[in-house]
Amino acid sequence: MNRNASNAEAGNLSALNWISLLDFLPLADLQHLQDRLARIGNVKIVIADVDGNPLTMPSNDLPICRQVKQSAKGLDDCLVNLRTLSMKARRAQIPFVEQCEGVGVLKAAVPIVVQKRHLANWWICQYCPELSNSAQILTYAQMIRLDGDKLLRCINHLPKANRQDFEKVLAWIENIAHETTRLAFRNLLLTQDLSKLSRIEDELAAYKYKFENQVQARTDDLVQTNKRLQLEVLEREMAEEQIHRKSKLLDAINQVLHQIVTDRNSEQALAGTCLQAAKALTDSPFGFMVENQEGCWRVVSVADQAVVQQEEHVPVAEKFEINGLWRQLVQTGESQILQANENTPPWGPLPRGYPKIKTLLAVPLPSHTGVSGFIA
Repeated sequence: MNRNASNAEAGNLSALNWISLLDFLPLADLQHLQDRLARIGNVKIVIADVDGNPLTMPSNDLPICRQVKQSAKGLDDCLVNLRTLSMKARRAQIPFVEQCEGVGVLKAAVPIVVQKRHLANWWICQYCPELSNSAQILTYAQMIRLDGDKLLRCINHLPKANRQDFEKVLAWIENIAHETTRLAFRNLLLTQDLSKLSRIEDELAAYKYKFENQVQARTDDLVQTNKRLQLEVLEREMAEEQIHRKSKLLDAINQVLHQIVTDRNSEQALAGTCLQAAKALTDSPFGFMVENQEGCWRVVSVADQAVVQQEEHVPVAEKFEINGLWRQLVQTGESQILQANENTPPWGPLPRGYPKIKTLLAVPLPSHTGVSGFIA
């Protein structure tokens, strides 16, 4: 065949230097195609590689060829003819036709070419009576030392055609064979492309799996690092809070000690200093200190009395009864913490003039001081 595969296949040729015809046309399919073409065209066909080795079994064999090849001289003539045709087809990559001298048989070599690569040849033969007569056949039989009468009888039983019909059949077979070869080759390229795509997909899937695992591992590391950082920040904040509280406690103690040293005779001043220290420690907006005196609580000191009186413009009561929460302080000697919305029996009213509160912390004075009272 003298046609090459399409330009779309050109880029794949460099990777297919090793290719043979049977790589993209299975032998069974090739044999079936050859048999049908030989039967329809009424010609002998066989496919051989570029070295002349048959790839298929002959289809529609000519008995005259078998007769001639029984002679050493006839076989040698046949091989010379084959080599000559093969060389011409290989060089030009187009079909060539030669006549077998003496017997009137036309023989054609049709190259199978894919992308300028010569893969094999279609060998097509047919008997044409117009190319020889009985005298020529008898003369040739004598030259190759065969029985001339027997050769004539063999020829008389052959299908007959002229050169014009042979060339038409040759062109028809060439076109069909070319299209079949081209499509088969393209199918091979597509199969290889699909295989390559499949490998690429597998590689991409492996890379994706590896990447996702790496991302997950990095994400887990970041989550763990973030948790550690949050814990470190929390621990640092707690440590700073503890340091701040200890600092405030030391300041409060220093204030009380300073008051004791500088003003030993003023209980009122000492109580105010203690109350201010407690207020600073608890970040309270106001506070007061009381002592138990004759069954009532006597207010000894009030911190930020202006805040206390901002809602009710009445004097702050200096005494109030020991009941509710205040009684529990005397009985348990333990600190009490209550929310304003808690509806519990210990919660009792504050003395007249005190504002509404959200949270109350009441701490009784230590019993070893000899003073019964609390700071709130």
